[in-house]
Amino acid sequence: MKTYDVFIAGGGIGGTGTVATTISDPPVCKAPIGDFAHVWVTITRVRAHTSANAGPNDSGWVGLVDLRDTPLQIDLLDLEKTTTDCILTQLGSTSGIPAGQYQQIRLYLLSNSPAANEATPPSNNCGSYNGYNCVVVSGGGTETLQLSSEVQTGIKIPSGQIAGGHFTVPAGQVVDLNIDFDACASIVLQGNGKYRLKPVLHAGEISLSTTAVSGRVVDSDGGASIGNAIVLLEQKDAENIDRVIMQKLTDTNGRFIFCPVPNGTYDVVVSAKNGTTIYNATITLSVGVGTAMGDIKLYPATGTGTIKGNV
Repeated sequence: MKTYDVFIAGGGIGGTGTVATTISDPPVCKAPIGDFAHVWVTITRVRAHTSANAGPNDSGWVGLVDLRDTPLQIDLLDLEKTTTDCILTQLGSTSGIPAGQYQQIRLYLLSNSPAANEATPPSNNCGSYNGYNCVVVSGGGTETLQLSSEVQTGIKIPSGQIAGGHFTVPAGQVVDLNIDFDACASIVLQGNGKYRLKPVLHAGEISLSTTAVSGRVVDSDGGASIGNAIVLLEQKDAENIDRVIMQKLTDTNGRFIFCPVPNGTYDVVVSAKNGTTIYNATITLSVGVGTAMGDIKLYPATGTGTIKGNV
């Protein structure tokens, strides 16, 4: 961004004045120097804070997604072409956002030259020589996307760029985030011919998605979490037959989240085998979208021909 002092001669008014004019580097999106097919960035974590003034190193940050051991590349243009609902779920979140009021979000990116001890994506859409953040020009090659402070301090989404200035997650509800990147306006062609990322996230385009259902699967005796449990989201069809709409496995902490989920009510069916322990299925009926189900208990099978569970 360049700032110029413009001096105006005072014709019939007399005197001179100074006008500070700010000219932004123009974004690049059209051919021949734009017209991107993909804009790849590699995300390492997402955090939120209840204070709009909290710095990146202050205490009180809540981790929404931590991908530092398994960084994930996403295509910003794909976010524009398709739905932006449930970005945290797309990044692998299994719990959504904890209850509370938040005024700031930060998305952290992997450096194009990560340290030797930093994890990298198993496959790199940017190729071997373009770092881990890049633009792919339609009909052309791949160019590294230069980063500024996003690696150390994260892409900051302040309260002014969150619908309503903040977002509140009530207890007993599960929410995710809608994030709309203006990819074309966020990419700047510099004087040296290199591309730089200057993220543009417009006010009101960061909002909550309540189109989710989440919970945690636990053992009925002691409440230990059950990983790799099968969770089915079912809904009755026109013939009153339950059909599987979505299915997932719980993470190591027993957590799962479905998002986005179309409006309506669903039956949630959970079953699991944990080592030598086989659990009977637990069915929860008429679960509404936006529900945080909390702990779902599974009961070990006690013998052949026995059906046991919660309805």
